Amino acid sequence: MSRGDRQVALNELLTHCEATARRYRHAADSLAGKDGEAVLRRFAVERDSLTQRLRYQVRQLGGAPDAVDAECDAFQILDERLMARLAARGATAVLRSRIEDEQRIMALANAALAEELLPESVRHIIEVAREDVRRAIDLLAQESDRAALRN
Repeated sequence: MSRGDRQVALNELLTHCEATARRYRHAADSLAGKDGEAVLRRFAVERDSLTQRLRYQVRQLGGAPDAVDAECDAFQILDERLMARLAARGATAVLRSRIEDEQRIMALANAALAEELLPESVRHIIEVAREDVRRAIDLLAQESDRAALRN
């Protein structure tokens, strides 16, 4: 993996984590006072933390972190809000959507780890993030199941 390829892989992971954190916050706002709000806020903080660690590593590798496509992110947030309002099981739909974000983080993390030339500091951050993602998926699935039972 060339230096440029490493930066591309890390930037993809970084921008998706940043967008995911923002979507977690918006999802939590849309579920204010309902099932799932607390877990969504917690994961927003965790993804913000991962974003900061990845941003630092990208800079250490001599790159400039990419910016999130704000327009695409805004459309996804609007789509999720509409889906949550139209769906009989709004909380369940929002929580399931966050699981999809976490699965994308896992795929991007796995792709980055498949390359052997990542610095050990970056590799460690990504390996820890994969464990966090596994845990997040499990908790989001449990919360989604709970919300579905209440509806």
